[in-house]
Amino acid sequence: RMATQYLIPHLDEFYQKYPKVRVLIHSSDDFSNLIEERLDCVVRVGNVNEGNLIARPIVQVDLYTVASESYLHHYDHAIDAMQNDHVQNHFMIAYQLKNSDSGLSHLFFKDRQIELPYQLLVEDTESYLQAGLQGLGIFQIPAFDAIPFIQNRKLIRLFEKEACLKLDINFLFL
Repeated sequence: RMATQYLIPHLDEFYQKYPKVRVLIHSSDDFSNLIEERLDCVVRVGNVNEGNLIARPIVQVDLYTVASESYLHHYDHAIDAMQNDHVQNHFMIAYQLKNSDSGLSHLFFKDRQIELPYQLLVEDTESYLQAGLQGLGIFQIPAFDAIPFIQNRKLIRLFEKEACLKLDINFLFL
């Protein structure tokens, strides 16, 4: 989703400045090894803990907590309860980085986390988004992904009074 939301929309401008440069976009949720895969650079979301790479911040984005209307219709008290942290009867969609041991089973906010059970664990952002749109649980996505779905009423933002966690997006290279 980073490629479609951030990179591809700016390629025309890039090519106007650098018409002879060829770009290969390899879009994946797993961590690419620049040396092994002979890549010039990568764009990563989240904290960067790789001392051998140079990191340049691109932007910070808010992480929105959302659910589909169909998911919320399964709960009589859903929207009011979500504002008051009564989430014990709810499920989230968990996300796990490929080749990682732990799936995220918390909602992350600026100043706190809320643990929720999950029924579904996915390893890629497209499956994560589609599962959320299908009403399979509460989930968190960057604002740039959430806003169009919120505007089209396919998703409803939850915990709006809670300060969002800000995700770093970085450009990394050797």
